[in-house]
Amino acid sequence: KSLERIEYLKIREIERKFDDYKTYEAAFKAEKPWPPPEEYKAYLKNKELNNASRNWSDRVPRPSRQTDPNQIVDGDTKDPKK
Repeated sequence: KSLERIEYLKIREIERKFDDYKTYEAAFKAEKPWPPPEEYKAYLKNKELNNASRNWSDRVPRPSRQTDPNQIVDGDTKDPKK
């Protein structure tokens, strides 16, 4: 099955190159931007999401566990009595 997948991906790559060549050529003749701005924006967003951390702790900040407002937290050197 993996050999079939590799063959499929090779064929798909060739088709995409041909497709891109044709769309670029048409955009160049029509003096339009290529790739289309919406498509490029979607590509960048997808790339950002693919590279985003999948660790919940990295994405969601942990709420402070401080219950006493006078408690010293995270190396705070303030005197709580002042």
